[in-house]
Amino acid sequence: MNVTFACKHRAGSANNETSFHEREAKPSFYQGFGKVVQADKNVCLGKSGIVTHSVCADHPILVDLCTGRDCLVEMSPSNRYVVVGSEWHKRASLPTVRWLQERKIYVLTEIERTNLDELKARLRQSYYQQDEKTLINPRFVGDLSPTVMAEAGMQYLSGDAVCCYFNYPGHHPKSSFDACGSARACHFAVCGRAPCIELKKYRRPVLTSEAGEDITDKIYKMVIPGGVAGHSGSGCNSAIVVTPKGYQLPQLGQQELKRKILLAASHQARLKVRKQIRAGYHGGAGFDRVIRWVIRTEHFDPCLTTVGKKIDRFTHCLKQFAESLSVHKDRQKLKSDITELADLMALTTVDDEVTTVIDQMAVFEQICVSTRDLRHLPKSVCIAGVLAMLRETKDGLDTLYRQYSDRYFANDIFHQIACTGDVSSLFEKYRRHICGTITADKMELITARTELKVSLVALHAKIKELLRVYREACEVPVDVGLIREVLTSPILLAQDFLS
Repeated sequence: MNVTFACKHRAGSANNETSFHEREAKPSFYQGFGKVVQADKNVCLGKSGIVTHSVCADHPILVDLCTGRDCLVEMSPSNRYVVVGSEWHKRASLPTVRWLQERKIYVLTEIERTNLDELKARLRQSYYQQDEKTLINPRFVGDLSPTVMAEAGMQYLSGDAVCCYFNYPGHHPKSSFDACGSARACHFAVCGRAPCIELKKYRRPVLTSEAGEDITDKIYKMVIPGGVAGHSGSGCNSAIVVTPKGYQLPQLGQQELKRKILLAASHQARLKVRKQIRAGYHGGAGFDRVIRWVIRTEHFDPCLTTVGKKIDRFTHCLKQFAESLSVHKDRQKLKSDITELADLMALTTVDDEVTTVIDQMAVFEQICVSTRDLRHLPKSVCIAGVLAMLRETKDGLDTLYRQYSDRYFANDIFHQIACTGDVSSLFEKYRRHICGTITADKMELITARTELKVSLVALHAKIKELLRVYREACEVPVDVGLIREVLTSPILLAQDFLS
């Protein structure tokens, strides 16, 4: 497969295609995207021409013609993509774009392909009289035929004068077709380079088979974060990705994308908090809210979302099972039990427990930032004050840790589900209906119960894991400097390990 595009170059004739002189790719912005091929410094630095280069047929191809970079990339098959609207090119979205790119997820905006067929049809008609059949001049044949002239982008004016459609009259001299003898020669006489219509055709990269067939499917503009040499601050408009026909672009689903955007926002919040701490600002309700939001977003939201879905599914399966009971009295009784149970199995009950855990963790984070305020005191007083705060905080963490070591949840219903899979003895109460012949409704109910239990156990494991991390952080020795690196925060100074 080949990729062809309009490129600026110094070497080579303007009437002929120029080769894409390769050079060894130095570390650049596109390292890690895939196989990078960079142009030689003597290529793409002058008059415009058409470049054709052989590429792998199994990957999307990125072409970047920004000054100073001039390269193409065979994107790695392990990359994933997000197709979005033009609003993502604004500066506010660039931190999220950068965060996604670090995880080999690339943000694209689809653009329409240039269609020149209608223009060529209008150019051809300019060489005919009003009946659209008779040539204005009998010499419009061979290399000067309307079709050939239209392919070169040349429009008939009057007399023996023709001009390039893409150049404004008066800015460039007209050409006499009698003096040129061919369409390309006419264009060269006017513009001094290959036909502009070809440059228009290849203004966006075009993929072709070895036989020359156009196999371009989709064309995208890649959103590039600012701050990269050769790109504007609001992103690059010259990084174009093309895919061959039949290629399925590996895209993130909407739910996964929302999660990634939340994690990117959390990452930016942590960076902002670190910056505020270094500048000496901390405390206040806003600061506390950010800490709590970061902990919840990065560690608890996925588990809570899953638990919420499994509660809804389990309740739905219970209702389906109730409808399948043949005994009217039992069916009505089970419906009543399910209604009562639905009120008790509200996700807010579990969420309240998680909030209590986060509150205790946030206390530790506040101690970490408040140690700076004690540095004006004598060393012994500083250490004593910090140790006292840490002991009190650890006592609270220890209490929670013991609670979640003895039970899955403080709430009896969710503890029972995580422990035995039963719900207020509901399964025991209706065992005679559940056991025996296996039906589709029974199997679905049992599966939903198992999935709910697994999701609750996973949430419990996450609670215990973070409680353990924070308890250990409370035991880090306190040194005289009382610098934030001494009281290491599990959250705000943690390495960015999120995927």
